[in-house]
Amino acid sequence: MKTTLYTIALLSLSISFLLPSCKPEEKTTTVEQTDSAEPAPAPAAPDSPEAVVKQIAKLQNEIAVVMESITDAPSAEAALPKIAPIAEEFAKIGKQMKSMDSDMSPELKTKLEGIMQPAIQRMQEAMTKAMPTIAKDPDLAKRFQEALAKMREE
Repeated sequence: MKTTLYTIALLSLSISFLLPSCKPEEKTTTVEQTDSAEPAPAPAAPDSPEAVVKQIAKLQNEIAVVMESITDAPSAEAALPKIAPIAEEFAKIGKQMKSMDSDMSPELKTKLEGIMQPAIQRMQEAMTKAMPTIAKDPDLAKRFQEALAKMREE
């Protein structure tokens, strides 16, 4: 079975959610001054594999932030509506990543997995910590599973 980066990201989420905590980025504009005559490296193209993986990692961190906020039943209820939009965005970006995955060299795949790994680990830890609270209410657990299922391709 061929494993894609998208599959790794999705599988990590699925596994961690089935088991019984990056602050949101602030948008700032900075001007970098340098004494070097060399220009700064260009940012990754918006549709490059590296840019897509960074978007996936960002979304995984966003899910982690939401899951880290869960400490009791009311906070779990408050977190639930925040999950679905992130999951839907993950599905869109995942489709883009999946279409790129077949053309990547093993070296690039390794580099991209390294970019994603901290976010995967953080998301898994956050979900593992939140799971006992969520699992206390079977209806709530079912609604979380449904929200997270939106991460899969449509």
